[in-house]
Amino acid sequence: MKVYLRSAFRVLKWVLAIFVGLWIIVWTYVFFNKKSIVKRVTTELNSRIKGEIKISDLEPSLISTFPHVSLRLSQVIIRDTMWKQHHHDLLKAEKIFIRLGFFSLFSGEPEIKKVIVEKASVYVFSDSTGYTNEYMFSSQDDKAGNGGKSKLQLPDIELKSVRLVMDLQHRSKLYDFDIGRLKCDIKTNQTSLELNVKTDMLVHNLAFNTGNGSFIKEKPLEGKFRVTVDRLMKRLSFKNIVLNIDDHPFRLSGMFDLDEAPPLYYLAINTDNIYFRNASTLVSNNISGKLDSFAIQKPIKINVTIDGRTRPNRIPLVNLEVVVKNNNIGTPIGEFTEASFVGKFSNQLLKEERRVDKNSGFSFTSFSGKWEGVPLKSDTINITNLEHPVLECDLRSSFKLNTANDLLGSSTIDFIKGHCDVDVRYRGLILEGDTAEASIHGNVVLKDAAIRYVPRNLLLSNCSGKLVFEDKDVYVKQLKASAGNSQLIMNGEIKNLVSLIDKNPEKLLLNWNITSQKLNLGDFVTFLGKRSAGSDRSSKRKMLKFAKQIDRMLQDCNVDLQLNAERLIYKKFDATNVAARIRLSDRLVSIRDVLVQHSGGTLTLNGSMLEEAVHNSIKLHADMENVDVAKIFTAFNNFGQDGVTDKNLGGRLYAQVDVTGYITNKATIVENSLKGIIDIRLKNGELNNFEPVEKISQTAFKKRDFSHVRFAELKDRLQVNGSEIKVNRMEIQSSVLTMFVEGIYDIKKGTDLSIQIPLNNLTKDEKDYNLKNKGINKKNGVSLRLRARTGDDGKAKISWDPFNLALKKKDNVKPDSSSTMVKESTQLKSKQ
Repeated sequence: MKVYLRSAFRVLKWVLAIFVGLWIIVWTYVFFNKKSIVKRVTTELNSRIKGEIKISDLEPSLISTFPHVSLRLSQVIIRDTMWKQHHHDLLKAEKIFIRLGFFSLFSGEPEIKKVIVEKASVYVFSDSTGYTNEYMFSSQDDKAGNGGKSKLQLPDIELKSVRLVMDLQHRSKLYDFDIGRLKCDIKTNQTSLELNVKTDMLVHNLAFNTGNGSFIKEKPLEGKFRVTVDRLMKRLSFKNIVLNIDDHPFRLSGMFDLDEAPPLYYLAINTDNIYFRNASTLVSNNISGKLDSFAIQKPIKINVTIDGRTRPNRIPLVNLEVVVKNNNIGTPIGEFTEASFVGKFSNQLLKEERRVDKNSGFSFTSFSGKWEGVPLKSDTINITNLEHPVLECDLRSSFKLNTANDLLGSSTIDFIKGHCDVDVRYRGLILEGDTAEASIHGNVVLKDAAIRYVPRNLLLSNCSGKLVFEDKDVYVKQLKASAGNSQLIMNGEIKNLVSLIDKNPEKLLLNWNITSQKLNLGDFVTFLGKRSAGSDRSSKRKMLKFAKQIDRMLQDCNVDLQLNAERLIYKKFDATNVAARIRLSDRLVSIRDVLVQHSGGTLTLNGSMLEEAVHNSIKLHADMENVDVAKIFTAFNNFGQDGVTDKNLGGRLYAQVDVTGYITNKATIVENSLKGIIDIRLKNGELNNFEPVEKISQTAFKKRDFSHVRFAELKDRLQVNGSEIKVNRMEIQSSVLTMFVEGIYDIKKGTDLSIQIPLNNLTKDEKDYNLKNKGINKKNGVSLRLRARTGDDGKAKISWDPFNLALKKKDNVKPDSSSTMVKESTQLKSKQ
């Protein structure tokens, strides 16, 4: 064993001795021939790089490139011929080691085997005029015309601490690399070069278009790979090489066509299991800016192609594909969970258009997931024109309706229960407040829903029906619902909803039709009260803006409602065959062309109700035909007065009513608030147990029964002012006597009526007397005059009034009250 060691040691000593000897020979040769060697090396370099080369010093090196013998060039500068104008050195290096073929040192043509550059900067540039120092990389052989078959052998290259910058201003490109280490071993044959590269660098800029920003900016890059250069086609290519970018592996394939400037190129990049936020930092600003508003929780798969193979290739074609499976995604409109889809980006959607934001967009296919807990599906989602983004998508969903409360956060609508199926297609701009060009097609189906309208505390239960979207319009079709004891079938439409909901909801008009077999107005009495503001549940919700739009629309839009009901009930009021038109706008409710059958006759109404600070003011015009007078007084609660009530009256009433007043939020008329005109005709009339008439028998005609009085047709105009009713001269041909009544009837403030009784009543036969009016202006001969007036005890008293003092008392009626009520009545009719 010792013999072998001694032999090996002797061999090693001889090898070292020979190596040192050769190195001494080389050093000696270089020392005595430095000038000629520098000249020859400079000449060789000049043959490859056209320009001015300065070398400060040259000496042999053994240690730095051991075991190879090299020349070390110090302070090397390479400049182009225009350096005095732009002052940019193509190369400035502290050290360059040139490994030469040993025997070529002693020949006239030294052979460079490898070049090692340390602590250097390389600056390739072109200015705005198109001048570039790239020409210096063209060797003299390139112009020799050897068909690309140069005998020149390229040396291996190694870079250490080299800053490489390619600033191509006239093409708006910037490539800036801080190379820590790069080794490139080159194999040369007749038609191609094979480059085996190992590198570790920091990318400061990789900008294919400086206006759009840089890819992989300030990211580390390292890898080991092979690149092929086709010398005939002047094309650099690589396939399935692996680079670690920002410590994550990427697979790359591509090519650079170097035949002419600017070079055409193509890059395909793909990776798996990368986090979205990390990936978005690798792309240029114009792309990452669009991605910053998104967040994806779990790793994803990405494929990117950058295609600069078309001229002019100032802006390359960029296509990006992302595969997402069962992931959570944050977006500006809410969070999507359990999301799966294939997402794509392209900066050239239309091939004939330029590659700019206006022609860029995203597409998402086979989407499924949950949006704020609501399941969604979509075959295609497209976002186009990133200058003014347009969204196009189809959307399907099926969910429990109450989950929409947290999503919408509306203060006006509360979904209590039920199910909702959505199938719509949407197209519109995404920018804030811009829905002018938006359109929606599709439908929303409600099943077994319960919905509360919060401002009026109105609960609609057992809701089922369909909302149909057609472009900018919305239609409600066969929406069935229960409101208390009322069963409703509703149909409606809102024209131009999509365009106006953002900007002018007060211009929206909801055309609404309601039919019902039985409608109880008591179920809707909450509409007479003040609106409740509701609780603001939307302050933390993603759809705050949309919720506020819905709330504002429901508050500000106008409603034209057509109502048809087989039966309408409110307290004692019971009508059939009801038809009505109602307009709801802001605080005003207008009713028009209301027609009902009630008490054996018909009733038509027109009027309005205005929501005010304390009570709601009303204006009403009514026409009654052949109505049971007792029932109509009962139904309308004696019209807010207790002077003449349903218990006193009988007969068939024909009347025109023009009144104003106030109504409470309990749908009762505010006491003494009515003012207006009532023109009445009462056929087959009866007056029962009416105290002022019964008092007549205590003063005159004591043997006649005034508790039940039948009339001929009774006609008069009554002027109502609160509790006060002014009776104009009225002829009463009754079963007990003929009389003429006029004056003020007011059970609250005091009644004062003048009663004229012609003396021909004294010979009247009650049983056979024909009840027929003779006219209020007919001379009736000698008459008795009585005065019915409220006494101090509040009871009506009848007294003789031979001098007709009841009519001469001027302060019984306010001078302006009658004319004012007539004027208000006329104004009401003109509006209707």
